[in-house]
Amino acid sequence: MTFSKNLKQIRIKKGFSQKEIAERLGVSQPSYAQFTNGKRNPKLETIQKIAHALDVNPLVLIGQISETLSDDLRAEPNIEKAYFDIFKYIYGKIDIVQKKDHNGFGYNYILGDEPNSIKISDLTFDNITECIEDFIQLYVKTATENDESQKCFLLLYTIKDMELSDIEKITEFAQFIKNKRKDPEILAAHARTDVEQTPEGLQHDLDIMNDDKNWE
Repeated sequence: MTFSKNLKQIRIKKGFSQKEIAERLGVSQPSYAQFTNGKRNPKLETIQKIAHALDVNPLVLIGQISETLSDDLRAEPNIEKAYFDIFKYIYGKIDIVQKKDHNGFGYNYILGDEPNSIKISDLTFDNITECIEDFIQLYVKTATENDESQKCFLLLYTIKDMELSDIEKITEFAQFIKNKRKDPEILAAHARTDVEQTPEGLQHDLDIMNDDKNWE
């Protein structure tokens, strides 16, 4: 489902009119309508503002997680923060370049750095998940043995397929990121490129990272 369809569906479900949401965003109703009909691509910060106005997770708006999962995350503040960390981590890799065409101003989106960047032109959000997955796979494939980010992307790629029963692992991922920031060298030491990474192997490494005695 596209961003515009998600936006309309959630707005109606929440019982808001276009005018009410436009007022919450501080924009005119015609400007808001451009997001709804897909004629205008919102910037990422605008997506977050719309999500706040509708009281939903931004990931729900762009179709990366369901409302059910979002509701479950709300019950666990730490997990909610973990998912927002993931959101920021993914989208921190996106460059937004303003362009102008016959429809007015819009935006081009570029994932990653040269030479491994992926350009997404005229993004409508129905293909964003696929593009992000392509980028993650490309990044992992081209990462060097000592690249401390490789493990993070492998974990991220594993987490995207998790079920609600695995929700605890998202918290572990958040702790993993926290530890990564403390000492990137430990992460690099555990990143393996000579063997295939498995969920069990990743979990084993997470257990090591989360063992308090390793951080004393």
